[in-house]
Amino acid sequence: MASVEHLDAAGLHAGLDDAFAHIAGRFKRREVRLRARRCLTGLLSGLQRTTGWSLAEHALPHEYPPWRSVYGYFAHWQNDGVFTRLNGLLRHLASTAEGRDPNPTACVIDAQSVNTSANVPAAGQGYDAGKKIAGRKRSIVTDTLGLLLAVMVTAAGVSDGAAGLPLLTQAAADNPTITKAWADSTYRTKVIEGGAALGIDVEVIRRDPATRGFTALPRIHPNLERRLKH
Repeated sequence: MASVEHLDAAGLHAGLDDAFAHIAGRFKRREVRLRARRCLTGLLSGLQRTTGWSLAEHALPHEYPPWRSVYGYFAHWQNDGVFTRLNGLLRHLASTAEGRDPNPTACVIDAQSVNTSANVPAAGQGYDAGKKIAGRKRSIVTDTLGLLLAVMVTAAGVSDGAAGLPLLTQAAADNPTITKAWADSTYRTKVIEGGAALGIDVEVIRRDPATRGFTALPRIHPNLERRLKH
């Protein structure tokens, strides 16, 4: 398994046999199992994409199954929670490779508003007045290595705190060993009190009021920068 710093598409391909071995038991027949393995490879191909439909609109390399088959597997596995379990498996493998306990006891929560394209329905967008961005907001929880624990996508107008509590609740449900979380000052009383009810001490890292512009916050940005920029 590649190191955390190199968990890109190429690294995932290199460890795909190991990862697929953990879900291969779901496919009893060898023919179906091989087809599923090829479809998973297709989903992790180097194709630049933002949605399942943009994957479907492009021709996959000839060694992969037809795009309808790949997208069909994608939709089915997404609904069945396969990708959530696969992400958890890869995170466990990466944590173990780094000499860490695969069961996280601490996490980091943050969010980023991004512009969306003109073809995104207006109902799925909003305006982040603080960042002056019209689009969507992606909120994530990671472990201290920066590996994803939970993700939520909302309209940009949804406050960090409003998205933060259900996101932290999801992370805690999937990872009951978490007892500590770090967040910036946009996560206020509601998230702190909600975290306490979950048995999680939420510590707010405040920026130096004398600084101007973006300043990396300890415990937060070093872990999240790589995740939020993709």
